[in-house]
Amino acid sequence: MAKQKITVKVKGKSVSYEGHPERRPRDLMDILIKMAVAESAVLATFRENIDNHSEFSDEQVMSMYKEAKAAREKKDRAKGGSSSADAAAPASAPAATTEEEKPQKIILTYCGKQLSYQGVPSGKRSAVLQLLSKQPDVTQTVAVETFRTNLPGETATDEEIWRLVEMLRERRKAKGQSKSGAGESGSGGTNHAAVEDLVGMSEKERNDLNDFIRQVLGQPTSDVGLFSSDPKGRNEGAESPERTGTARKSGKVTVYLQEGNTSATKLITATMGMSFAEFSSNVDKKFGHHMLLSFTDGDDVLEVDDDDVLNVYLEKVLEGDAKKERLICTNPEDAGRDGDEQLHDARLQSAYGPQVVATQAKVYSNGELTVTEDRTYTGHTLAVYCCCFSPRGDMFVTASRDRTVRLWNVRTGGCTMMKGGHNGFVLSCDFSPKGNRVVSSSDDRTIKLWSTSSCSKVATFKGHEDKVYCVKYNPSGDYIVSGSCDNTVRVWNADSQSKLATLKGHSLAVFSCAFSNTDNGKYVVSGSDDRTIKIWDWSLSRDLKTLVGHIGTVWSVVFSHNDKYIVSGSMDYELILWDTATGSRLRSMDGHKTSVHHAIFSDDDKYIFSCSRDWSVMVWRTNDGEHVETIMGHLSTVYHMDIKSNKLLTSSLDDKVKVWTIKHN
Repeated sequence: MAKQKITVKVKGKSVSYEGHPERRPRDLMDILIKMAVAESAVLATFRENIDNHSEFSDEQVMSMYKEAKAAREKKDRAKGGSSSADAAAPASAPAATTEEEKPQKIILTYCGKQLSYQGVPSGKRSAVLQLLSKQPDVTQTVAVETFRTNLPGETATDEEIWRLVEMLRERRKAKGQSKSGAGESGSGGTNHAAVEDLVGMSEKERNDLNDFIRQVLGQPTSDVGLFSSDPKGRNEGAESPERTGTARKSGKVTVYLQEGNTSATKLITATMGMSFAEFSSNVDKKFGHHMLLSFTDGDDVLEVDDDDVLNVYLEKVLEGDAKKERLICTNPEDAGRDGDEQLHDARLQSAYGPQVVATQAKVYSNGELTVTEDRTYTGHTLAVYCCCFSPRGDMFVTASRDRTVRLWNVRTGGCTMMKGGHNGFVLSCDFSPKGNRVVSSSDDRTIKLWSTSSCSKVATFKGHEDKVYCVKYNPSGDYIVSGSCDNTVRVWNADSQSKLATLKGHSLAVFSCAFSNTDNGKYVVSGSDDRTIKIWDWSLSRDLKTLVGHIGTVWSVVFSHNDKYIVSGSMDYELILWDTATGSRLRSMDGHKTSVHHAIFSDDDKYIFSCSRDWSVMVWRTNDGEHVETIMGHLSTVYHMDIKSNKLLTSSLDDKVKVWTIKHN
C-alpha cells in the first residue's frame, strides 16, 4: 500500500507524517517514545488513535511499546561516544553534491522576510536550523512554524524541532567560548556569529546563507510572535516594489476603510491573526460608532463578522493592493433605513473596484401568516450567536461573542450574566427540558453547565480538542450532545458530566448536532464542514447514514418533532428536507441570498424557519416547500432562532435579540 498522510493525537497535539496505514500501530509507538509519553498513558493514547484497537489486548499493546523502547535504546547506544548535541544535530549528508542534486535557488522564509541563496535542497534543513539557532529571542512556537513552513515534508515532532534548535545553540555557544569570540562579525553595533560549516554545503552556499542570516537578523527587531502572517507565501525573491498598498512593519497590515458608498477613506493598522473583536473595536473607535464591515470578492459582498473571515480579508490585502482591497464600513442605522421600512439592495462602490450589489433580502408575505415584532432586547456588546427559550417560554438564554451567557426575562427584558464564564467566544447554548440548567459551549474548547436559579456555574465538561460549536439536550435532559472543530460528535451524561460516546466519521469540523425526539434521543444527527450530514446510533457509536447533497459547509441540522424529517441549512444558500428513514432528499428550498446559518421546524412541523447572512428569517411550508414569509428587522446576519408555540426568538450579529409573534390568517 502506498504511503499516505497520517495524523495522530498525542498529548493533545496533532502529529502528521507520511507512512503506511498498516504500520500505524508501530509508528505510533515510535512517536510515543520520541515524545517521552508516560508509560501509564500508552494504552489510552493507543485506543484513541487506532481504529481497530479492539483487536489488540492490553498486553499486546504494551509489548509493542516495550519492543519499540528497547529498539530506540539500542540505537542510542550504537551511536557510541557521540555527544548529545551531535546526536541531535541535523543528519549528515554527503560532503559533495551528488549529480542528481544540482545547486539551485533556495528560498527561506523567516518572520515575513524572504531571501534566496544558491544551494542544494539537502542542505535546506541544516540552513533552517542554523538560522533559528542564531535568533536569540525566537520562541518554540515561531521555531516550529518556521521549520514547518520551510520544510513541509518533515515529520519531526514539535518537541524534536525545538530540541534541535536548543542543542545547536548550546553547541554554537561552546564553540564561541573556545574561540574567544573569533569568527563573529557585525555592523552598526549588532554582532552575529558566522555560520558554521554546514554538512553538504559548498563554500559559496555557506557564504550566501551567511549573508542571508545577517540580513534577516540585522533588521530592526520584529515581533516574532506575529510570524506566519502570510501563510500562502509570496513570490520568490525580494518583495515586489509594486506592493505599496500594504505596510509590512513588524507583521502589520495597512487597511483602507471606505465609509459606506462614498469614496472617503480612513487608515487603520491590523496584524494577521488578530481577533475580529479587537479589529472591529479599533474600526468603531476610528469612526466614533459601531460599523458593519464587508469587502468585495468578485461579484460577492462578504460580511466580516468573525476571525476566519477577517483573516481571509487580510490575506486578500496582502496578496493585492490595499488601496483597491478596501474594507467597506457601513453604519447599521444607514444600512437599515428605507422609506417602506424594507431593506433595499444597496450598491456599494469602491473607488478602485467594481460596483457590487449587497445581499440583503426583502420583506415578503403570501398572506398565510402575520408576523409582528414584540420586543428588541439589548445587553450584549457583540454578536449574539445563539438563543433558546426556556421550557415555559417565560425566559430565554443567549450566547455571545462578548464571552458571556445571559439569562433573560421575556416580559421585563431584564438579563443576568452567568457567573464564571468562558475564556473565549460563546458559540452555542441550550435550556434543559427541566428548566433548571443551561448548557453552553465555546471556542475555549469547553462545555459549561449553569444553574438557572443562581446563575452560577455547576460544572465544566472537558474533552474536545478544538472549538465546540454546538450543544443540545435530549428530550428528557439526561444527555447532552456536542459537535466540535476536532471533527467529532460527543455525547455526555448531563448529571455526572461523564463522556458516553465519541462519534468519529466526519473529516472536517462539526458545526451542528441534535438528538431525535420521539425516542428520547436514541439517534443523533450532525452537519459538517465536509458538506455531509450523518445520522448516528450514538449508544453503539455507529454511523447509520450519510446524507450527501450540499455543495457547501452544512451549518445547521435538526430532526422534525415527529422525527420523520431532517432539515439542513448550508453555506451553499440552500435548505434541504430529508426523509429520515431512507436518507433520501425530498426537496430543496432556495430563497436566501447568502449562507443559511440555522433552520428549525415549527412546533407542529408544518413550517420550516431559516435564517441567514442576508439579515432575514424565511418561512417555508414543509409539505410542499413553498416560500411563505420573509421577516426583516435585524440589521445584520441572523445567526440563530428558537420557537415556542407562536413566539419566535432570533439573535444577530447586530448584538440584538428579538421576540416575534406569529399568527395564522
